[in-house]
Amino acid sequence: MRSITARTRFALVVLASVIVAAGAITTGTALGEEEEKKPVREKGKDSRKKDTGKKEKEKSSKKKDATAREKYAIVTIGETTRVVKASELAGIRQEIVKKYRADLKAWQDAGKEARKAKQKFTQPKPARTLFKVVATNFSTEDAAKKRMEQIAAKEKDAESKSKPKSKRDRKGKPAPEKEDDGEGEDDGRQA
Repeated sequence: MRSITARTRFALVVLASVIVAAGAITTGTALGEEEEKKPVREKGKDSRKKDTGKKEKEKSSKKKDATAREKYAIVTIGETTRVVKASELAGIRQEIVKKYRADLKAWQDAGKEARKAKQKFTQPKPARTLFKVVATNFSTEDAAKKRMEQIAAKEKDAESKSKPKSKRDRKGKPAPEKEDDGEGEDDGRQA
Protein backbone atom coordinates (compact mmCIF):
# COMPACT_ATOMS: atom_id res chain seq x y z
CA MET A 1 0.00 0.00 0.00
CA ARG A 2 1.15 3.39 -0.79
CA SER A 3 1.57 6.11 1.72
CA ILE A 4 -0.23 9.42 1.39
CA THR A 5 2.07 12.19 0.42
CA ALA A 6 1.88 15.74 1.66
CA ARG A 7 0.60 16.88 -1.68
CA THR A 8 -2.30 14.39 -1.61
CA ARG A 9 -3.16 15.36 1.97
CA PHE A 10 -3.30 18.99 0.97
CA ALA A 11 -5.56 18.16 -1.96
CA LEU A 12 -7.93 16.24 0.32
CA VAL A 13 -8.09 19.12 2.82
CA VAL A 14 -8.84 21.60 0.04
CA LEU A 15 -11.46 19.29 -1.41
CA ALA A 16 -13.10 18.86 2.00
CA SER A 17 -13.17 22.63 2.59
CA VAL A 18 -14.74 23.18 -0.85
CA ILE A 19 -17.44 20.63 -0.06
CA VAL A 20 -18.16 22.28 3.29
CA ALA A 21 -18.29 25.72 1.65
CA ALA A 22 -20.67 24.44 -1.04
CA GLY A 23 -22.92 23.05 1.65
CA ALA A 24 -22.85 26.37 3.46
CA ILE A 25 -23.78 28.22 0.28
CA THR A 26 -26.75 26.00 -0.44
CA THR A 27 -28.01 26.24 3.16
CA GLY A 28 -27.33 29.95 3.40
CA THR A 29 -25.03 29.80 6.43
CA ALA A 30 -21.49 31.05 6.69
CA LEU A 31 -18.56 28.85 7.63
CA GLY A 32 -18.40 28.21 11.32
CA GLU A 33 -22.04 29.17 11.95
CA GLU A 34 -24.63 26.61 12.83
CA GLU A 35 -28.01 26.51 11.20
CA GLU A 36 -30.99 27.54 13.26
CA LYS A 37 -33.20 24.58 13.75
CA LYS A 38 -36.81 25.28 12.92
CA PRO A 39 -39.33 23.84 15.34
CA VAL A 40 -41.16 20.85 14.02
CA ARG A 41 -44.83 21.53 13.44
CA GLU A 42 -47.17 19.48 15.54
CA LYS A 43 -49.70 17.40 13.71
CA GLY A 44 -53.21 18.83 13.53
CA LYS A 45 -52.20 22.41 14.26
CA ASP A 46 -51.83 25.08 11.64
CA SER A 47 -49.10 27.51 12.58
CA ARG A 48 -50.56 30.21 10.33
CA LYS A 49 -53.76 30.58 12.32
CA LYS A 50 -53.12 32.71 15.35
CA ASP A 51 -55.67 34.74 17.31
CA THR A 52 -58.64 33.92 15.12
CA GLY A 53 -60.89 35.44 17.75
CA LYS A 54 -59.77 38.97 16.82
CA LYS A 55 -60.39 38.42 13.13
CA GLU A 56 -63.86 37.00 13.75
CA LYS A 57 -64.74 40.02 15.88
CA GLU A 58 -63.55 42.37 13.13
CA LYS A 59 -65.58 40.52 10.48
CA SER A 60 -68.75 40.65 12.56
CA SER A 61 -68.29 44.37 13.23
CA LYS A 62 -67.79 44.98 9.48
CA LYS A 63 -71.06 43.17 8.76
CA LYS A 64 -72.86 45.35 11.29
CA ASP A 65 -71.37 48.47 9.71
CA ALA A 66 -72.42 47.30 6.25
CA THR A 67 -76.03 46.88 7.33
CA ALA A 68 -75.95 50.25 9.06
CA ARG A 69 -74.59 51.88 5.90
CA GLU A 70 -77.22 50.65 3.44
CA LYS A 71 -76.74 51.91 -0.12
CA TYR A 72 -79.56 53.03 -2.41
CA ALA A 73 -80.07 52.89 -6.16
CA ILE A 74 -82.31 54.55 -8.75
CA VAL A 75 -84.15 51.98 -10.87
CA THR A 76 -86.48 52.23 -13.86
CA ILE A 77 -89.06 49.45 -13.94
CA GLY A 78 -91.38 49.63 -16.92
CA GLU A 79 -92.49 53.27 -17.09
CA THR A 80 -91.79 54.18 -13.45
CA THR A 81 -88.56 55.29 -11.83
CA ARG A 82 -88.06 54.76 -8.13
CA VAL A 83 -85.45 54.52 -5.36
CA VAL A 84 -84.73 51.10 -3.86
CA LYS A 85 -82.13 49.60 -1.53
CA ALA A 86 -79.12 48.24 -3.41
CA SER A 87 -79.48 44.92 -1.60
CA GLU A 88 -83.00 44.50 -3.08
CA LEU A 89 -81.91 44.87 -6.74
CA ALA A 90 -81.33 41.17 -7.31
CA GLY A 91 -84.68 40.27 -5.78
CA ILE A 92 -86.56 42.78 -7.93
CA ARG A 93 -84.81 41.53 -11.05
CA GLN A 94 -85.73 37.94 -10.21
CA GLU A 95 -89.38 38.89 -9.64
CA ILE A 96 -89.54 40.56 -13.06
CA VAL A 97 -87.96 37.53 -14.75
CA LYS A 98 -90.36 35.14 -12.96
CA LYS A 99 -93.36 37.25 -14.00
CA TYR A 100 -92.19 37.32 -17.63
CA ARG A 101 -91.63 33.56 -17.70
CA ALA A 102 -95.11 32.95 -16.26
CA ASP A 103 -96.67 35.28 -18.87
CA LEU A 104 -94.69 33.61 -21.67
CA LYS A 105 -95.75 30.14 -20.53
CA ALA A 106 -99.41 31.22 -20.41
CA TRP A 107 -99.08 32.68 -23.93
CA GLN A 108 -97.51 29.46 -25.24
CA ASP A 109 -100.24 27.35 -23.62
CA ALA A 110 -102.95 29.56 -25.15
CA GLY A 111 -101.27 29.14 -28.55
CA LYS A 112 -101.23 25.36 -28.18
CA GLU A 113 -104.90 25.35 -27.23
CA ALA A 114 -105.76 27.49 -30.26
CA ARG A 115 -103.86 25.13 -32.57
CA LYS A 116 -105.64 22.12 -31.11
CA ALA A 117 -109.01 23.82 -31.65
CA LYS A 118 -107.81 24.83 -35.14
CA GLN A 119 -108.45 28.50 -34.45
CA LYS A 120 -106.34 31.48 -35.44
CA PHE A 121 -104.14 32.70 -32.57
CA THR A 122 -103.61 36.46 -32.74
CA GLN A 123 -102.59 37.27 -29.18
CA PRO A 124 -99.21 39.10 -29.21
CA LYS A 125 -96.21 37.67 -27.39
CA PRO A 126 -95.79 39.25 -23.94
CA ALA A 127 -93.20 41.99 -23.85
CA ARG A 128 -90.37 41.99 -21.36
CA THR A 129 -90.61 44.56 -18.60
CA LEU A 130 -87.87 47.17 -18.74
CA PHE A 131 -85.50 46.93 -15.79
CA LYS A 132 -82.71 49.46 -15.81
CA VAL A 133 -80.42 50.55 -12.99
CA VAL A 134 -80.01 54.27 -13.60
CA ALA A 135 -77.61 55.11 -10.76
CA THR A 136 -76.24 53.35 -7.68
CA ASN A 137 -74.19 53.83 -4.53
CA PHE A 138 -76.18 56.57 -2.79
CA SER A 139 -75.57 56.70 0.95
CA THR A 140 -79.03 58.05 1.82
CA GLU A 141 -82.47 57.68 0.36
CA ASP A 142 -82.88 61.47 0.25
CA ALA A 143 -79.73 61.87 -1.88
CA ALA A 144 -81.03 59.24 -4.29
CA LYS A 145 -84.44 60.95 -4.54
CA LYS A 146 -82.77 64.30 -5.19
CA ARG A 147 -80.66 62.81 -8.00
CA MET A 148 -83.75 61.06 -9.43
CA GLU A 149 -85.52 64.43 -9.63
CA GLN A 150 -82.51 65.96 -11.40
CA ILE A 151 -82.45 63.15 -13.96
CA ALA A 152 -86.21 63.48 -14.54
CA ALA A 153 -85.83 67.23 -15.06
CA LYS A 154 -83.03 66.69 -17.62
CA GLU A 155 -85.08 64.11 -19.51
CA LYS A 156 -88.12 66.39 -19.57
CA ASP A 157 -85.99 69.30 -20.78
CA ALA A 158 -84.39 67.12 -23.49
CA GLU A 159 -87.85 65.98 -24.67
CA SER A 160 -89.13 69.52 -24.98
CA LYS A 161 -86.07 70.58 -26.99
CA SER A 162 -86.15 67.59 -29.32
CA LYS A 163 -89.82 67.92 -30.30
CA PRO A 164 -90.41 70.46 -33.05
CA LYS A 165 -93.21 72.88 -32.19
CA SER A 166 -94.29 73.22 -35.78
CA LYS A 167 -93.43 71.87 -39.19
CA ARG A 168 -90.30 73.95 -39.28
CA ASP A 169 -86.78 72.65 -38.93
CA ARG A 170 -84.33 73.89 -36.31
CA LYS A 171 -83.28 76.92 -38.35
CA GLY A 172 -86.84 78.17 -38.55
CA LYS A 173 -87.33 77.33 -42.22
CA PRO A 174 -90.28 75.22 -43.31
CA ALA A 175 -89.41 71.56 -43.52
CA PRO A 176 -89.16 70.25 -47.08
CA GLU A 177 -92.05 68.02 -48.04
CA LYS A 178 -91.31 64.66 -49.58
CA GLU A 179 -92.98 63.87 -52.84
CA ASP A 180 -93.95 60.24 -53.27
CA ASP A 181 -95.54 58.93 -56.44
CA GLY A 182 -96.23 55.60 -54.80
CA GLU A 183 -94.70 53.73 -57.72
CA GLY A 184 -91.66 52.57 -55.73
CA GLU A 185 -89.13 53.92 -58.23
CA ASP A 186 -85.50 54.42 -57.40
CA ASP A 187 -85.03 57.61 -55.41
CA GLY A 188 -81.37 57.98 -56.37
CA ARG A 189 -79.87 56.00 -53.48
CA GLN A 190 -77.51 53.16 -54.09
CA ALA A 191 -78.17 49.90 -52.33
